[in-house]
Amino acid sequence: MPHDPHAMTPELALRLVREAESMNRDGIARLQRERLRTLLAYARTHSPLLAEKYRDLPAQPELSEIPPLLRSEAASRFDDWVCDREISSRGVKAFLATPDNLTRDYLGRYRVLTTSGSTDVPLIMVRDDRHNLVNGALMQSRLWGGSKLGKLERLRQPWLRACAVTTGGGYHSSYLSFLRMQQAYEKKGLGDRIAFFSIDTPLPRMVEGLNALQPEIIGAYPSTLQILARARQAGQLVVSPLALFSSAEYLSPEVMEMLETTFQCPVMDNYCSTEAGEVSMLCSANRMHVNSDWIIVEPVDADNRPAREGFSDGVLITNLANLVQPVIRYRISDRAILRHEACPCGSPFPSLEIEGRKEDILEFAGEEGPFLVAPPVLMTSAMHVTGCLTGQFIQRSPTDLEVRCESLDNADKSAVTAELLTRVRGIFAKNHASNVRVYGSDEPVIRGKSGKLRALLKDFS
Repeated sequence: MPHDPHAMTPELALRLVREAESMNRDGIARLQRERLRTLLAYARTHSPLLAEKYRDLPAQPELSEIPPLLRSEAASRFDDWVCDREISSRGVKAFLATPDNLTRDYLGRYRVLTTSGSTDVPLIMVRDDRHNLVNGALMQSRLWGGSKLGKLERLRQPWLRACAVTTGGGYHSSYLSFLRMQQAYEKKGLGDRIAFFSIDTPLPRMVEGLNALQPEIIGAYPSTLQILARARQAGQLVVSPLALFSSAEYLSPEVMEMLETTFQCPVMDNYCSTEAGEVSMLCSANRMHVNSDWIIVEPVDADNRPAREGFSDGVLITNLANLVQPVIRYRISDRAILRHEACPCGSPFPSLEIEGRKEDILEFAGEEGPFLVAPPVLMTSAMHVTGCLTGQFIQRSPTDLEVRCESLDNADKSAVTAELLTRVRGIFAKNHASNVRVYGSDEPVIRGKSGKLRALLKDFS
């Protein structure tokens, strides 16, 4: 590398990002290989887990020669995975246990996040300055300044009225991003220009708050944006945002078109993960371009071999930006198709079609009218139950919801189920839908042929 990989600054990160945007695909591929060599060398020197895992590899292996990394092995050996010996699982967990640390850096230099663990064991991720600055530059240049939003002059104004509707609490990426943004607004004395609504906020209260704020940008899950669109179509929500920002769930072309028609503004989408950061971003042609100068994406089959187009069983992700906790050929469950054909927007980066993360919106007959339930509302309730590995919610009728769950081996499943039912019933009561019967089932969760679990199902048979 022409510079110290640790010596990252905001200016350098932005320059590196923009330099890659002017390269052709061969140049980006060379840059990717160079950064992979840097990451591998650092991981083999500083991570005991990866030094052991890569012991028999040649000095400069091909990507396909590097063994995949599974969440289960990485999470169970966290202390050996990270590259800074001052970082420990015990220390990080103590840090996470203190709510006041939400916007603070661990050890004064690292940001800490956690995955939900909704379909697997939870994972702690530590991000260094290199990762944070590079991902900030990617957002600045390819999301805010990209081909879809870059021409909207009003979006370049500072301190726009902003609102986030997402999962509240915890060290989850979207919530932490909002808190840091809110902190910046408050330092400028502009705290009244930004608002947060938890996804389980009753819709009338959310609509009232949005109408009062008149946000210029709204960030939410696609399922939540659909519910807000229905409120706007009904004349309840009266806002005119400059742009909507979607993330975390699959956003279909049909839903995007509906949202853009309803709100009369562009919808921006990006695909990100706690392990990899900003993987891809939407362009003016509505294709998700991979940030392949800093991320490697490999659609694979069940045996981690390259997948035929349309037959992906998962994705191997390599994050070339984060040195402190190397993510190299790390398997995630989303199915994807990687496309290399030229895009009308002119981007030199390949595009990605995500097939995972598809869930239903459930509509119940509440006491005061329809109650629409977005997937994150119920999925979050399971995340907060101690001993609950995953929850599944099956709508059996307009007034019946069946709840199934998987518990950790050392947990009392009946107690886990009881607490989950209490939480879910509380959500329905808060939204004037106490008439809906919420009941537990001892049946195992329903999985697809590939073994994947959908959290929300609708079955009226």
